[in-house]
Amino acid sequence: MEDEEHEDLLIRASSDNEDFTDNEDAFASSRRSYLQHENLYSLCFERIKFICLGIVLVLSSTALLILLPLYLETVNVYSDAYTMLVFICFVTTVIILLMGCLLGRLLNQLKVMLSIPFSLSRVYRFGLAYGLGGFLLLYAVDRKRVMCHLQDPIKGIVLVFSLVYYFFFCKKMMGLQQIFCSTTIVVGLFVSVDYGLCDEFRCRGNEREHRSEDAGPWSWQVHSLWTVLYIVALALWTLHSTLLEGFLVMQQGILYMGPGSSLLSTVSRLVSTRDSSSSTVRHSRPLLQATEEDGDFSSLPQSQSERNTAVLDQHRQVAYMKPLVITGSRPSAISIALWIHIVSLQLLIALCWTDMIPSFGKGSSASEFWSFFTSGFLCHFGVQSNNAHNGTNMISLETETCKQMALYAWPFIISYTVFSLSFVQFLIISESSVFTVAMTTAALPLGSIWWSIFRMAPLESTNLQNLLQWSPSVTGELICSILGLPVVVVGLAILYKSHFQDNVLGKPIGRLPTTGVA
Repeated sequence: MEDEEHEDLLIRASSDNEDFTDNEDAFASSRRSYLQHENLYSLCFERIKFICLGIVLVLSSTALLILLPLYLETVNVYSDAYTMLVFICFVTTVIILLMGCLLGRLLNQLKVMLSIPFSLSRVYRFGLAYGLGGFLLLYAVDRKRVMCHLQDPIKGIVLVFSLVYYFFFCKKMMGLQQIFCSTTIVVGLFVSVDYGLCDEFRCRGNEREHRSEDAGPWSWQVHSLWTVLYIVALALWTLHSTLLEGFLVMQQGILYMGPGSSLLSTVSRLVSTRDSSSSTVRHSRPLLQATEEDGDFSSLPQSQSERNTAVLDQHRQVAYMKPLVITGSRPSAISIALWIHIVSLQLLIALCWTDMIPSFGKGSSASEFWSFFTSGFLCHFGVQSNNAHNGTNMISLETETCKQMALYAWPFIISYTVFSLSFVQFLIISESSVFTVAMTTAALPLGSIWWSIFRMAPLESTNLQNLLQWSPSVTGELICSILGLPVVVVGLAILYKSHFQDNVLGKPIGRLPTTGVA
């Protein structure tokens, strides 16, 4: 009798255990499905947000491309390019600083928003490259030192510079598909700007009647010199984004060891990391990995012959990488943009003497320089300063000329601020300078289409109120832009697809949470 009761108890206990196991499996299964649903929702949301960020970057780049010549033309009436540079940099720095303070208070991350995002040497390295590039670029396009019809098409060279810098300074591997897409975008840009590059009789929708409308009062020697400086300025601007990418990839927790970045090592790593089974490239996955913090590679062979083989592999410039243990969060886009502009503003102030050099700036003396600076600064706020010879100022509010300057200046500054923040944030997310620069170059065919609908009338033949005129026309520039734009869009779409695939396959080691502008 007791044996039967004992058997009944055992049967009941086993059935209870089975029921508990079934319930536990069902709970685990439901939790897995819930987590998969949450991850899918989060992934879709991040993708949509990243696509919207790219659209904002393209639109702000297009706005800058359109507004820059209009703004510069109105500034030259009462002021000069130097005043424009300082005003843009100063106001943008103040706006970003206020945004950082506001978001820092709301998110309780004031220190993250305003602190120096990297070492002081890097701050000055990035800021000086950015500021000097902007300085040379604006002086090159000022008063048509670079011929008008060449200014926008030459900007497409930034993507070529970005690809060249990638092969020499890359910190993160790109797949062959991504490199092919980038070269496809270069081809699309060439198709878009080729007609405008060769047509010296039309610029920004205006058919020239005199050579000065396209070339200004300069000789061909001056044009040649400033065209070279213009290309140097674009190279410096692209260099700052490449250096910034290298810093951000290091912040992701990846450290390349062994030989430095070079053309040979980049290509060898690109080929060696190719997945032979699927013919896809998984960047950020080197041939060998270091998994121990002390630097001793436990995976290395122990026999003498195998040690010799390992030494030969090192001489073949196979790059190692190991995870970096970095505490804290990545720097925010606001802090990076803020400190880059602070350094750039210091550089611009230090270069004030260049505006007093004849044939470089408009002022030939300190008093004339100060007159241009004060009148231009006040005119941005609708105040015209009439500097008499006796040194007194007669100020008249809301003059028509200053109204027109403010009409183009403030939209330009807002577009520039949006561009600066979206550019840095896109670079943080994509971790690719090539991808980020490619997004900005999409503005070139869009700008060409805009100038086929509107025209920028010469200032000598019209007043400032009619500087931008409605003038739709079918031109070779419009046709080439319409043909090249789909090629650029397809290349960008494939770059997006490749970026999303990388997110699915796995991100680099030690991904850290993003703070700041999202």
